[in-house]
This record gives sequence, C-alpha cells and structure tokens, in this order.
Amino acid sequence: MPSGRPPADFDQKVADYICDELADGKSLVRILREQKRKNLPKSRTIVYRWLKDNPEFMNRYASAREMQADSLADDRNMRRQATSQLVTLRNARTNTPKIHQVSACIYESTAN
Repeated sequence: MPSGRPPADFDQKVADYICDELADGKSLVRILREQKRKNLPKSRTIVYRWLKDNPEFMNRYASAREMQADSLADDRNMRRQATSQLVTLRNARTNTPKIHQVSACIYESTAN
C-alpha cells in the first residue's frame, strides 16, 4: 500500500452518519474534519471507494446530497430575506426624521 494506511472497510453506521450530516447541509470535507466520531474515514477517497463498491450507499448518498441542496437553498433564501429586512429597517431608520417632520406638519395643520 503506497500510503502506508490500511484500507478502511465499509461501515454501515458510519455511512449512515455521513448521509445524515450531508442531509443537514454539511459538506463531506467538514464532516470528515470534525471527527466527532473516531471511526470516520480519514479522507474523501475512502468514501468515494465506498460509493463505488456499495450501490445501496450510493443511492442513500445521492438522496442525502439532494436534501443537502434543499437545505443550502433554504439557508440562502433565509439570508436573502434577512438581508432584505435589514435594508428595509435601515431605510426606515434613515427616513424616520422625514416621517416625523411630515407627521408634525400634518398634526399642526389639523390642530388649527
């Protein structure tokens, strides 16, 4: 073996964990780097080999990637909406003196 590492044998529990984390929006690199679990593969290459050798894992992984895309799209939409709301709030704050001036003029004209 050129790398000096023993090959990582397929582990269904680890494969399920990877798919669950992907579906939650994490990238494969992030999952493997976090190493919350000691038995995670050390590289993406091992996961890619598992995908090639295990059609069932490949199907679950593909579904997890679709869910990941939905999750990331939701996050982008939420950020876009939050940004839009911030802009609206900033504009309102900037225009507040004008609104008070207009309100004062209207109040004065109706008070007379």
